[in-house]
Amino acid sequence: MVKEKTGDLFMDLATQMGCTYISDLRGKKKNCNAARRILNKAYFTGYSVEQWRDLLNYLSVEGDKQIESESQAKILLGGID
Repeated sequence: MVKEKTGDLFMDLATQMGCTYISDLRGKKKNCNAARRILNKAYFTGYSVEQWRDLLNYLSVEGDKQIESESQAKILLGGID
């Protein structure tokens, strides 16, 4: 079920994944893989580049500092193993 967006990428991702806490987003490989799949959906658009950088950094995705657009962030997410 798609819920209304808050404008905060971390909170919106946690909500869509059914996480109680933002910290639930990382740590387990299955959470990172699920986050990658969810973030590549059309629902996750319109966030600032800074939010994408922060999220990629939080998920330990290399190259987070170089992104300049949402589409670049989503390409980097494709490399999460």
